[in-house]
Amino acid sequence: MSHSLHRTSRLGSFRRSRIVPLLLAGALLGCGAPRAAEIVCPVTADNSIASFPSEQTLNDGNKPQIKIKGRENQVILKFDLSGIPAGQRVTKAVLSLRLSGPEYRLNQVGYSTVPIDWVEGDGAADNAANSCHKWPGGSGRTWGQAGSEVLDVIHGNGGNVDGWVMARPVAGRFDLDIPPRAIEAMRADQPGGLILMDETGWWSGKLANIFVLSRESKDPPKLTVTCGGGDSAAPSAPAIRVLDADLDDGQMLAEITCGGGDGGKGTALGYDLRLLAGEKLSAGNWAAGAAVPRYRIPRPKAAGQTLRLWLTGLEAGKAYSVGVVAYDEGGNRSPVAATAPTKATGPTAPPRLSVEPLPIRKGGPANLLPGLAAWAVDELTKVDPTSGKVLDGPGYTDAGGREGNTVWDGADKRVVLHAARGEIATFRLVLERTGDETVKGLQAVPGDLHGPGSGAIPARRICLWREWYLKAGNGWYGNAIPPLDGKDGGRLDIPAADNAVPHQKLQTLLVEVAVPKDARPGAYEGALKITAGEAAGSVPIRLTVHDAVIPDELSFIIELNSYGQGDKKAFHAIHRLAHRFRLGYNVLAYGHTRRGSLVCLPEIEGKGASAKVADWSAWDEWMGPLLDGSLFADLPRGATPIPHFYLPFHESYPTEIYDEYAGGKFHLDRHLAPGEKWDQDAWRFFVSANDVYVADGFSESWKAAADKVARQWRQHFEAKGWTRTQLQIFANNKLYFRNKAGSRASALWTLDEPSYGRDFRALGFLYRTFKKPFEGTTLNVVTRGDISRPEWQGDRLDGACDVSVVSSAIYRSQPMIQRRRIEHGDGYWFYGGSPSLTTDLTQLAALYVKNWTLGCDGGLAYWTSFQGNKWDQADPLALVLSGDHGYDAAAVATDRIAAQRRAQQDIELLNLLAGKKGWSRRRVARAIAAAVNLESQTVARGADDPGSTSFAGVRAKDLAAIRLAVLKALEE
Repeated sequence: MSHSLHRTSRLGSFRRSRIVPLLLAGALLGCGAPRAAEIVCPVTADNSIASFPSEQTLNDGNKPQIKIKGRENQVILKFDLSGIPAGQRVTKAVLSLRLSGPEYRLNQVGYSTVPIDWVEGDGAADNAANSCHKWPGGSGRTWGQAGSEVLDVIHGNGGNVDGWVMARPVAGRFDLDIPPRAIEAMRADQPGGLILMDETGWWSGKLANIFVLSRESKDPPKLTVTCGGGDSAAPSAPAIRVLDADLDDGQMLAEITCGGGDGGKGTALGYDLRLLAGEKLSAGNWAAGAAVPRYRIPRPKAAGQTLRLWLTGLEAGKAYSVGVVAYDEGGNRSPVAATAPTKATGPTAPPRLSVEPLPIRKGGPANLLPGLAAWAVDELTKVDPTSGKVLDGPGYTDAGGREGNTVWDGADKRVVLHAARGEIATFRLVLERTGDETVKGLQAVPGDLHGPGSGAIPARRICLWREWYLKAGNGWYGNAIPPLDGKDGGRLDIPAADNAVPHQKLQTLLVEVAVPKDARPGAYEGALKITAGEAAGSVPIRLTVHDAVIPDELSFIIELNSYGQGDKKAFHAIHRLAHRFRLGYNVLAYGHTRRGSLVCLPEIEGKGASAKVADWSAWDEWMGPLLDGSLFADLPRGATPIPHFYLPFHESYPTEIYDEYAGGKFHLDRHLAPGEKWDQDAWRFFVSANDVYVADGFSESWKAAADKVARQWRQHFEAKGWTRTQLQIFANNKLYFRNKAGSRASALWTLDEPSYGRDFRALGFLYRTFKKPFEGTTLNVVTRGDISRPEWQGDRLDGACDVSVVSSAIYRSQPMIQRRRIEHGDGYWFYGGSPSLTTDLTQLAALYVKNWTLGCDGGLAYWTSFQGNKWDQADPLALVLSGDHGYDAAAVATDRIAAQRRAQQDIELLNLLAGKKGWSRRRVARAIAAAVNLESQTVARGADDPGSTSFAGVRAKDLAAIRLAVLKALEE
């Protein structure tokens, strides 16, 4: 039996309603009549809103049929609701649609009321008088704030009543059971009517272009409304207060505790919100208050729940009262609730860092040995091994690096560094052959750095890494950085026979100094001794240690993402490498077609409520030393556990999905008739036509096992005390990996980079299912989603997704993202940008710094860091390599790993400053934006492509100057 599912997402509730035959009213009867009356509400305007990038100014206002197609086209409608008697409740509403042909159909349809009125239009494109994706039509009018688009005000982004229904085929039409609450909202405060979206999304071929007959046709859409009794009980008053928050000047954050809809029971229909300067709002002065725009007012929740409203554009330092009145379907209004006049943030002086260019003293390299000179550059600056030019910008340039730069004092011939306590200070030492002869047997030996009093940084805390070069295009670039002592006792030749760079004159070493957290602030002096046979020289180092302390635990996670690991030695080696470079190595424990891409994943025995983990021993052997930190006890950060890790829960763990979803009809080709050939498009159409709501699809046995096994994971981790690592529940699989006959790809949705409403709903169901058993735990469990289209998310993941990992949308959807951060507390990471190894490493560091200023708490510039292991191939995704060319290390870093550590440490300093009195994260972000040009351009082929990001105005010296300014600000 088919059924309709309603969802009012603000309430997070679902209900199933029986199908009732649609009774066509012969005449309009009053709603107060003894039996319920059906009122037909004519469509007064309709259009198709096209959101495809090249179609966003199109208008179909006068067309006899209008398209509804996934994310590309939504049908928008207005109705004449005047026939519904005032003061009467709507008890039922059915919207009936005729499609343009019998081959078309609908299934999951999203609906949203629209808070902005719009003009139907005459079908002309690029006409500001006609509604479209970009504007609602009419001179100078916008969908909300300046620069907004229709997505800013629908599907939960604009104070809507929204949700979704299952379309019901009835006599050649498709009926949508629209919740009465949506109709009530349309007549109360939503002048833009209703917008509809195909949320199934996988109709294939020509069937993807579904057309609805419009009001200009002979069979227009029909809205039939049924009324019940009146409503005389007014809502109870909500409570409202102003919260302390990290906001810019002229802003406030208000929190509303919702009252009931009928007295203290139920849910109110909507809120009026007003602001009044200087005096408290009340019933007597309510009309004097400035109304908050309708599209910015969230819908009430159930009594006792809270919601937040970010108010902007106020006068800094001016006191405002924020008032709220609840109203219901009958027009009844609650008493006024208002705050005392409270000052909007500010005015504050513009945040300033004392950023000054680092002094550069020129003089040239130090002559160390016969035929050998030395100089140094910033860790983000690559040096051409044949010419000595530096990669500081779009290409190699003769920028005078060898004469002097921010870390090389060419006058005194020494390295000059600044660092916080707990930081790993790093530079590149450049050894330059000055004669024609090969320099053989070079060795670099660090010595102690002596500081204030009897303090010292011992030589054992100074490590050296060799730069390995590869050919890319017409140039040679540093890539792998194996440990210097990992081969031939750390001896080098220039030119190096093993690396075989033609005409090599220079060899770079990456030198890192791990500053102890308890080091006394001040200047530390020492040297690197360079020998070749009997000859010896030294490179002086002066390191100024500042008072700030970088914590061992990471406040910003930079991820090395991986999709499987079968070797424990390599697994632990990569984790040790990541720990040393202050990064997080994360391995997804499952794949698209099977469990166990991380081979230590515990097997499950039993089914349903009897399911249990069979054996923890392999997992504990692999993961225990990471989660208690013991694997890292000898590294600079000591026994600090890994920052984060994926939990294994997904649609096929702990129970495989194949027989447990919809009776198995969507998997293993069970839909095919005997002898029928499998076709991907036909299979997608089959799924689209027969889809069910995800919570109904999974068997009770699957749900019971999910709850039981998740609780076992919780109990095991709690017993072990593994509480310091962020444990991420992450749904990654995609429907379109089911691309051939016999495929065991398990996902029936696009869970990673969700595309349609059904995808978001599946993601939300999985996250709520697996996170519920962890409620109240001492473990740090979060849900993580790769959301490449946050503009389409709306409220579909409210309360379900803790951390959204966003690609280039982090830039284009900033207003929406910032609102979700502040009002909903959503966390954000970014992914993509991925500079190649031929790119200035400052670009990579700046990518992380910029995204921190935009509110991200983590990120990954590369969607995977383990694409191939060839030292001599320029693979953009090969950041961590295995041993090669005589180096037998199980994990070898590249200099892009070192650049990401530089970014991570810089962000740790920014977070320290944000916590200092007189500062905040937003103030630090504004200060950084004022000090350096972080304007960037991202080139991507689409929302699913992470793209590449480039900065035109950032150099290594700029980030170094900011770093020093932050260190000094922390000492003030």
